[in-house]
Amino acid sequence: MFLKRIENWLIHSRKYFFTYSDGFFNLSYLMNSPKVMINCMSKMPFIKYDEKVEKIIAKNPFCEGIIYYHDIEEGLCLLVTDVKFKANLKIKLIYDKYIPVEHYNLALHLDQVKLKNHLFEEADISYNNNSWALMKPGSIETDIHLKGSHGKYISLHFTEKWFEKNIESKKILSSLYGFINSENRFNVWFDENNKLDYLYSTFLYFMEQKEKGLIVNQELIQKKVYEFLDIFFSSVFLKKENTITSSGNLLIMLLAEKILLEDMRNFIGIEELSKRVAVSESKLKTDFKKYFGKSIYQFYSEKQMTLADSYIQKKELKIKDVAFMFGYENSGKFSLAYK
Repeated sequence: MFLKRIENWLIHSRKYFFTYSDGFFNLSYLMNSPKVMINCMSKMPFIKYDEKVEKIIAKNPFCEGIIYYHDIEEGLCLLVTDVKFKANLKIKLIYDKYIPVEHYNLALHLDQVKLKNHLFEEADISYNNNSWALMKPGSIETDIHLKGSHGKYISLHFTEKWFEKNIESKKILSSLYGFINSENRFNVWFDENNKLDYLYSTFLYFMEQKEKGLIVNQELIQKKVYEFLDIFFSSVFLKKENTITSSGNLLIMLLAEKILLEDMRNFIGIEELSKRVAVSESKLKTDFKKYFGKSIYQFYSEKQMTLADSYIQKKELKIKDVAFMFGYENSGKFSLAYK
């Protein structure tokens, strides 16, 4: 028992330190439950905590943002997050062995990623990555974020007792238990729907009303939470194939995406990209297609044309000039891709 207590103390001590390795800063915090996480973060350096509103305010060398916490009902709570990352960051989630871990987590990630474009001045790359994640209690070990990304997240945390009581659809319950009984610790689905921002704006509005001291309609929040769940189960969980089932695979996809878009004039090629992320070409192509819903070159070409359009609009250049800038032999080939 004494050795177990020492081991648990060492787990707690990690939340007060950070390290740097492989291009990422590494931080830790407790994640036995959302409330435990908020309490842990409130005691960290460079963090302010508004206890009345249950709001975390972070401003440090790694990130800058806010997290709102709100209890919906017994066994169900909500986190609304808005954070900008100033550095590549790996957050190690740690668990106290003497505190229960019983919350499942459904999260919608709306990430805007900005990459410095070294080819053209005043034409940095900006694009959106939307994804859903469903996680088992205690399943996530590492949360990964890239420098320059801006994340808006809705996270619902619920117990098994809660969803057994409140989810009536036998089809959904059957699928949920299929996930629970699988070897997958979590599932991630990439979502190209560009109209998901309204979900975030809705929950952020409720949290801002709460912060202003106004009466928050709990029944209306509850209604919106159930609508959020319905969107996930009907449009994603029962229809889309899960794409990522480990944090290692997720990191590989994020790094591949970052490397791919560093040079918008010359496509790096599958062979070189696979070497850079240290996986086989076949696995890279398969996993990339699963996660992003398109081939590596198609993904690259679409981002290239988005940047080209932005540059044309800003600089009012002719198609042939932009075609040359992006490495096309003639404006005809570029025009076909641009359309």
